[in-house]
Amino acid sequence: MVNKSTAYLFFGILLAISVFITIIYRSNKAPTFIRLIPDRITIFSPDTPRIYNSNSFSLFRISKQTIPFISSLITGLLKLIKKSSKRPLQKHVKLNHNFPETNSDIFLKIPTPYDDGTNWIGRKNQATHPSVIQFDTEWNGYKYWMTYTPYPYGNDKKENPSLVSSNDGVNWVVPPKVVNPIISNRVIPSYLFDSYLSDSHLVYNKDKDELELWYRYVSNRKRNEILYRVRSKDTIQWTSPEKLVDDSNNLLQYVSPSVIYEEKKYRMWIMRDWYIYYLESYDGKEWSNPVPVFSGKKPIHSWHPHVCKIGNTYYLLNNDNDTNTGAGGKIYYSLSDDGIYFTKEKIILSSTGNGLSYDSTGVYRASMASGPQGFFLYYGQVSINYQWTIGLSTGLNLNKMRGMDKAKLNRYQKINSDFISNEERCQEF
Repeated sequence: MVNKSTAYLFFGILLAISVFITIIYRSNKAPTFIRLIPDRITIFSPDTPRIYNSNSFSLFRISKQTIPFISSLITGLLKLIKKSSKRPLQKHVKLNHNFPETNSDIFLKIPTPYDDGTNWIGRKNQATHPSVIQFDTEWNGYKYWMTYTPYPYGNDKKENPSLVSSNDGVNWVVPPKVVNPIISNRVIPSYLFDSYLSDSHLVYNKDKDELELWYRYVSNRKRNEILYRVRSKDTIQWTSPEKLVDDSNNLLQYVSPSVIYEEKKYRMWIMRDWYIYYLESYDGKEWSNPVPVFSGKKPIHSWHPHVCKIGNTYYLLNNDNDTNTGAGGKIYYSLSDDGIYFTKEKIILSSTGNGLSYDSTGVYRASMASGPQGFFLYYGQVSINYQWTIGLSTGLNLNKMRGMDKAKLNRYQKINSDFISNEERCQEF
């Protein structure tokens, strides 16, 4: 007897083949290709180069009129097939002595609103794209705040901006009365598998004493890319989403925005067509023309950049890659006095490729904080099992970072638990 999963798979394959034949027959000549990458069908055009690695391949030419329909349909079929078949997960084994010291040996236990449905220890901690800001003193009870997007096994329907906080930069919690995700993509019919949210970023507006959460909305079907923000004074009550930038009929123009509010204006760095650009605005809606950002007098190639300011210095953390699949990648840093001309990039770390670590498959966008103990480098990790987590490396010097391991993490957790216990004892008297 054929089970339901097999029947769905067989039906899906037959339907896909019939659609393919119809499109090939009816398509006119157009320099547009449809390409297959893991778990997603994505449209590729010659005017957006370097999106895919050598593992991707062209299937056939299609007309531009059929792109929206076929993209949504095939992606939906892939999601259905993937959901109906569960693969066993490999176990995380002990690392060998060749493991790079700069790379994190653990993932941070960032509490997410989603369970990935497996039995591994990080089932509720699959998160990516960290954006961390810090305060000299506690703001609404915490010194460190992070927004991230949940991303269990690359499921972009759960890539909804969320918020956590910390007082030591290592142990993160959901603050009281905060409900994650802060923003979710509920308005899009789930069967379209077309749109998603991503690339959330935190901004502190000192003039208004408000935390702003910026994020990116993408519709592959409509080829829309929009930047939104929500604002809050207490992280509990948030304003309605406010549209800031609407780039219609285009993609890859406002990827991984980094925003700093200073001198009564917003300064923003983005990845546009695989290079970093800078813009500024007084209200977040009317922006200056983008200008390229340089490192050593050369434009900076990037996939997901992050810019922060510590003291009078701008730090650029550049996740450089040639693919959008999460595979491979390196993280560089460079410095600047003006946010446009940066020093020559220096590498901090890259994916290990050893098949054992949590970043064995790839590394992703990074963020940073600093303090008396040195730098905290938070970065996205992708394992061989396609688990997306956030790693941490620390050090007094960005040239000599050391990855967080279980021993270090246990020390931080003990210090944090002792601190909480002391607070509780004080509250009893």
